[in-house]
Amino acid sequence: MFLGKKLEGNEFGNFVFDTGSLNFAVTATDCATCSNEYFTPKDSDTFKESTETGVTLNYGIASLTGYYGTDRICLEKDELSLSCVDDFRFLLG
Repeated sequence: MFLGKKLEGNEFGNFVFDTGSLNFAVTATDCATCSNEYFTPKDSDTFKESTETGVTLNYGIASLTGYYGTDRICLEKDELSLSCVDDFRFLLG
């Protein structure tokens, strides 16, 4: 795991990245049980919602249910450079 900054759509945030996971998941504004809002899909010009809804990922004794989407994701290498991927698929919970 490592801590880093990420740009998702039009939003920057600090996140802990689990490098041992096959999935990338974020909480979204439409999450009814989340205490924090990190991503607002409607504020992104590049976000696309998938037709896959009601997806559940299991992590040992915990689980996360949501839907998949794609967006432009950028990770900050340093203060002057970003590494970006278009149409990156992730779960919104």
